[in-house]
Amino acid sequence: VPALIDTLDDESEMTRRHAACALSAVGEPAVDALTEALTRANPTARAAAAAILGDIGLIAAPATAALIEASKDPEPGVRCHACDALGTAVQDSPVAVPALTAALADQNADVRVAATFSLCRLGPHAAEAVGALAGVLDDDNRYVRADALHAMKRIGTPEATDILIEHLMAARWCPITTRDSQF
Repeated sequence: VPALIDTLDDESEMTRRHAACALSAVGEPAVDALTEALTRANPTARAAAAAILGDIGLIAAPATAALIEASKDPEPGVRCHACDALGTAVQDSPVAVPALTAALADQNADVRVAATFSLCRLGPHAAEAVGALAGVLDDDNRYVRADALHAMKRIGTPEATDILIEHLMAARWCPITTRDSQF
């Protein structure tokens, strides 16, 4: 594991990818080292560590606090992968909801997409995010909007359902979809 972790700093993208695949396959024995890698100086290594923890899934739950901290990283790629990982590593708990809710306001659209999709994965555990999700139903990014709607459905509380229905009743079409911009 230590040699594979060091390879996350390699200049070769292919070498880093192979190391990432190997660490994902190693699983639980790599979680502590990947958690430490979230604090490395190299943002590429930090982003890779977060992505791998997400690939490992629920077994990576011990890295939750470090992933929450990484969701505030100065680098958007790290924040994005950390938010995504929180949706898989702690999908059976509301512990990541405050960090994911905060990420809904990130300036980077990829971070907002990852945070919204992770809240979607949390389903009923994300009930405290309903207000924040309602706030991104008019986001500039259509994937944020769509995932927010899906998250409301999965959360399933009466409040989430009411907001979902009210929004859908008024949404006759996507205001930014044109013949030139269908996606």
